[in-house]
Amino acid sequence: ILKSLVDSQIKDAELRVEVSKSDLDKYIEGDAPQQINTATNTIIVRREQLQRAQDKLDWTLQLFKKGYASKSESEADSLSLMQSKISLEQSEEDLRLFIKYDRPKSQRKLESAWEQAKMELDRLKQRTSNQIAQAEADLRTRQRSLELTLEKLNELKQQLENSRMKAPQDGLVVYASSNPFGGGGGG
Repeated sequence: ILKSLVDSQIKDAELRVEVSKSDLDKYIEGDAPQQINTATNTIIVRREQLQRAQDKLDWTLQLFKKGYASKSESEADSLSLMQSKISLEQSEEDLRLFIKYDRPKSQRKLESAWEQAKMELDRLKQRTSNQIAQAEADLRTRQRSLELTLEKLNELKQQLENSRMKAPQDGLVVYASSNPFGGGGGG
C-alpha cells in the first residue's frame, strides 16, 4: 500500500514538474513574443492613425485658410491628432514596460515554479524512500517477532505434551488431603 501511494505521489510530482516546464516554455516561445508582436502591431496602427490625423489636420487648416472649413473643424482635427499622439505614446510605453518589467518578472516566476516543482519532487523521492525503508525494516522486525513467537508456541506445546502423566492402569486418582487429622469434614 505504501509503495503504491508513493508511486502515485511521485507521478503526481513529476507531472507538476512537466507542466511547470511546459508553462515556462510556452511563455518564452509563445506568449511573450505574441504579446510583443501584438503591442508592436498596435504601435504600427497607431502611427498610421497619427499620420492620417496629421494629414487631415493639415488639409483642414488649408481649407480653413481658404474659408472652406470652420474653426471648429480644425479644432476637432487638432484634438483628434492629440488623441492619436497620446494613444501612440501609451502603446509605446506599454511595450517598453512589458519588455523591461513584465516579461522578466513573469518569466522568473515561471522559472521559479519549475525549480520549486523539481525540488519538491527530489524531496518527495527522498522522503518516500526513507518511508519505504522504514516500513520494510518494520516488516522485517515484525516477521522476526512472529517467528520467535511461533518458536515459543511450539516449545510450549512440546512442554505441555511432555508434562502429561499417564497411569499404568485404569483407575481413580485420589489426591492427598492437607488436613492433618484425617479424612472427614466434621471432626
